[in-house]
Amino acid sequence: MKKSKMNLSRFAIAFLSLIFLIQVTYAGERPGFAFLNTEMSARGAALSGAMVAKSGEVHGLFHNPASLGGIEDLAWSTNYLNHLLDMGGGNLMIAKSTNKGNFGIGVASIDYGTFERLDDRGNNVGADFIASDLLLSFGYGYQIVSFLSMGANLKWASSNIDEYSANAMVFDGGFVYENSELDLTIGGGIFNYGKSQAFVDTKSPLPTNFKLGLSKLLAHLPLRVNIEGTWMTYGNWKAAASGEIMISPNFNLVLGMNSNRLDLDTSSLGEDFFSGGSLGFGLNFEKWRVDYALTSYGGAGSIQRFGVSSGF
Repeated sequence: MKKSKMNLSRFAIAFLSLIFLIQVTYAGERPGFAFLNTEMSARGAALSGAMVAKSGEVHGLFHNPASLGGIEDLAWSTNYLNHLLDMGGGNLMIAKSTNKGNFGIGVASIDYGTFERLDDRGNNVGADFIASDLLLSFGYGYQIVSFLSMGANLKWASSNIDEYSANAMVFDGGFVYENSELDLTIGGGIFNYGKSQAFVDTKSPLPTNFKLGLSKLLAHLPLRVNIEGTWMTYGNWKAAASGEIMISPNFNLVLGMNSNRLDLDTSSLGEDFFSGGSLGFGLNFEKWRVDYALTSYGGAGSIQRFGVSSGF
């Protein structure tokens, strides 16, 4: 018992030291590779990103890798993203359980469209060019005991504009704790920690962050509440909350709010309060699931996501 307590204390000290080290290193700097924080799935978008405490999710390849530990056989998911203006994207992920843990691989891309090549006076000076991002994730999740899973993702990210590009290798590490008696799940971890190369002559820190959240099925109500807090290493705190309303065993509605999209700096909450809102639904057909999400950005427009998954 003393040895277990000592190991736990050492882990806590090491974890807190890592947070402090990253904070000192990146304090005051704005991150690059911002697309690493883009919501990759329709299910996650409907939940306003509050996915860190979910278990048995193939989407853990882009969220909390510990959720891969709850997958029982083979699971896959594909999602389409209809972004603002001419931007769009999609992803595909698959995970398989083995007697040595659960392994997964996922790929995601975002296309920002075509841009005119202009000089500083607005004159066209050549052929149009494109901009895009690509993300490849390798994940592993392991159920240590019946109520605790751990996991890790190794991700390669590439950002491209015209003939210029920059790459990064990043790491996610997380845990998921489940209490079946309370219908409660708690998850957390560190995400997007790694190293990147300079883009042209500029090198920005990665959007490293720490997350902690819970998912709770309320007693006597067909409602699951999801709450998540995120601490960004460049000094910001973010929060997300969502509710899954179980209309029937095969259909649920989802409402959420994410502070990432609230205009707190200008204090225009009255105008932009609902710009962080999300609305979606999920349909279950045996082992098939269809998800849809609509995310509002206020006057800038909205983003739609559509996803199909199988094997929960």
